[in-house]
Amino acid sequence: MSMHTDTGTARDTDRRDRDAGVVEVDGTQLAYEMAGTGHPLVLLHAGIADMRMWDEQMAPFADRYRVIRYDARGFGRSSPAVGPYSPRADLVGLLAALDVERAHLVGLSMGGTVALDAALERPDLISSLVIAGSSPSGY
Repeated sequence: MSMHTDTGTARDTDRRDRDAGVVEVDGTQLAYEMAGTGHPLVLLHAGIADMRMWDEQMAPFADRYRVIRYDARGFGRSSPAVGPYSPRADLVGLLAALDVERAHLVGLSMGGTVALDAALERPDLISSLVIAGSSPSGY
């Protein structure tokens, strides 16, 4: 079960079509930001960062895509990681909560691993995949 709670606009009010909020996915709260229109493009952050690592990329990508970035469980404004969970299931749940049927995924390091794992498990949700410094889980 997922639930969308709007928390208002993001810090950068000069960027058009910007939305920020929290969705409930598998018993946790995932904070996200979204900007632009077009085919969804999801930015997945590295394990040493949070969604802010994509600050410089949001506006340029939002000119062409519906850009979504989020804090993974245990990072940034999302709920702490408590007990076992699946980062790829969190991504899939986030996409469902935001009514995203297919998306381009861009991930770095940990975020790339989540993107790759999601693509292997749910290829029907993925339009394209761009990863760097990543490998599948368990490798």
